[in-house]
Amino acid sequence: MMKLKTTLFAILLSGFSYAQDTLVTPTGLQIITLEKGSAQIPKIGQEVKVKYEGYLENGQVFDKSDGGFKYILGDTTIIPGWNEALQFMHLGEKAIIILPPHIAYGAKGSRDQYDPSKYSIPPNATILFEITLLKIK
Repeated sequence: MMKLKTTLFAILLSGFSYAQDTLVTPTGLQIITLEKGSAQIPKIGQEVKVKYEGYLENGQVFDKSDGGFKYILGDTTIIPGWNEALQFMHLGEKAIIILPPHIAYGAKGSRDQYDPSKYSIPPNATILFEITLLKIK
């Protein structure tokens, strides 16, 4: 756990330029593989279960899954960067994904569910997730 937090902190400090085991897509999504998974990759329409923790650029945690989160890959109610990232991830893989604003919450950001006058994710924020692909169904 400490090594992962140290890695994440190093990524935050470096301005997101991290070369080791990093995939960068045309949308600007970055996937930094921390632990490799199996050969199985999910496809659009399959149910996936992930464990995640979401971070702002300053390292503040804005969300996390306690028991895992399930959804159908391709669901348009999910931020586009997640649907894109999971199509590159292998079952069991642990990665840090870096989402530029246009594939995250964009110009609208995300309002705090308890105090709508505040943002949990500011407008035009680049966000990071530590994510593990737990299951493909």
